[in-house]
Amino acid sequence: MADPADPADPADPADPGTSDAALVRRLRRAIVLMAVLILLGLLAELTMLRHWKGPLQLVPWGVAMALLAAAGLLWRDATSRTPVLIARTLAAASAAASLLGVWEHVAGNLETAPLSVAWASRWDALSPTEQLWQAATGGAGIAPPLVPGFLALVGVLLCCATIGPPRRSGSTAH
Repeated sequence: MADPADPADPADPADPGTSDAALVRRLRRAIVLMAVLILLGLLAELTMLRHWKGPLQLVPWGVAMALLAAAGLLWRDATSRTPVLIARTLAAASAAASLLGVWEHVAGNLETAPLSVAWASRWDALSPTEQLWQAATGGAGIAPPLVPGFLALVGVLLCCATIGPPRRSGSTAH
């Protein structure tokens, strides 16, 4: 059992001097870095698709900004209570919004697939399950469901980076 009186006890992740605490900090930073790299790739994809032609197409840009803010908070201070809770809230809300984006893309594909030359003659012959599969996997329609899915993944990664007990408000971490 860990001895709380022993300052060299490596089992205390709240002590920034222990090797376990240093490992936790490095793992948190690695998760945040992975999330940011995925996010930068998604921003490049949104730019290449010119995904800004109307209010609904601006939603993923807002979600991405919220995720970047969460990542910045966690990069700067992942141990103080207030930044961690703000980052966790931003990340969780962004993940939920992104899942709605997945549904919007799938629903759009379901709506437009029968209008395409490739599917017009045979769409109605497919079962509803097969239609859903085609719309969700990119086989039918033009909206890529994976893009908002990856935004949700970034939100989940950033939520994972907040796991662990943050210090009380007002504490500082370096």
